[in-house]
Amino acid sequence: MTVVDPTLFNPTQLVLELDQTTSERAWKQSQNAANSGSRWQSYLNQVALDVFLSWLQAEEDSSA
Repeated sequence: MTVVDPTLFNPTQLVLELDQTTSERAWKQSQNAANSGSRWQSYLNQVALDVFLSWLQAEEDSSA
C-alpha cells in the first residue's frame, strides 16, 4: 500500500488507489477508439469505473 502525504489532499475528498493492472487493462481496452482523444477519454472512463466499482464493493462488504 502506498502512503499518501495527507497535506496534498483535502480531507473531504475521496482518494482511490490505481494499481498497475487496472491501468494496463484500461489502456488496452481503450486502443479500439478511433483517435487519440477518444482513446484517452475511453481510458479515463474505464479507470474511473473500475476503481470506483472496486471501492464501492469494498464499502458494501465492510458495512455488511
